[in-house]
Amino acid sequence: MRFQVVGVVVLALLAKLVAPSFGDEMAVTGRQIAQKWQNCMVKVQFVIKTTYSYEGKDSPSEEQKQEVDACVIDPSGLLVTSLANTNPSDLYGEIMQEDSEDFKMSSEVTDAKIILPDGQEMPAKVVLRDKDLDLAFIRPLQKPAAPLTAVDLSKASKPEMLDPIVCLSRQTVVGNRVIAASLHRIASIIDKPRLHYVPDGEPKMGSLVLSLDGNVVGLSVIKRLPKGAGSASPWENIMQVILPAKDIAEAAKQAPAEAK
Repeated sequence: MRFQVVGVVVLALLAKLVAPSFGDEMAVTGRQIAQKWQNCMVKVQFVIKTTYSYEGKDSPSEEQKQEVDACVIDPSGLLVTSLANTNPSDLYGEIMQEDSEDFKMSSEVTDAKIILPDGQEMPAKVVLRDKDLDLAFIRPLQKPAAPLTAVDLSKASKPEMLDPIVCLSRQTVVGNRVIAASLHRIASIIDKPRLHYVPDGEPKMGSLVLSLDGNVVGLSVIKRLPKGAGSASPWENIMQVILPAKDIAEAAKQAPAEAK
């Protein structure tokens, strides 16, 4: 009996030692990944004009600046982010309309600029929108003087359920737009009608998601059901998911080579 008690105590002590060690190892790896790929993450500042109407009455249009996270996927300056980041009315307008058919909301991007990690600003334009994938592709109006640091979508990882992932984004202006990294795990894998990974938290939309081997998993986007295809509550018909790198690369082939 005495030896059993000693054995339990030893195992408990070992468990306490092993758990922090594993956690520290993930933190070290996460920091290395963030350092390697941080310059791929940039901010894009949009000026978005939004118009509302209710029961046939239009409210004055509003213009506001909004900074979102985007990932450089080609050294020529091609960026990708969540489409919901660029057009709030496309997502939230539909949700509000399901609550009230008399409510209408529309928005458009009237100006855009890329803000690089060193603070350099580049006038830009949304060159391609993919509503099905929730992707928006952005290019600078002028070709960058030097190639931008881009993530390699061809070297992609396919995580399994509960595998750890690293999500990269940038802080807002108040946080000096410094790189931000968070550790999550794959909670679910949706395989039909299209492959999506579901994280166990909610990384910012447009976040770059990588596995612990340093390769890309995908981008944080919104998945939604068509109107009338799901629950009566519109908020239950959307969820945050990770779109695989392969799908992003395929969609990027349709993006124009120049912003016109």
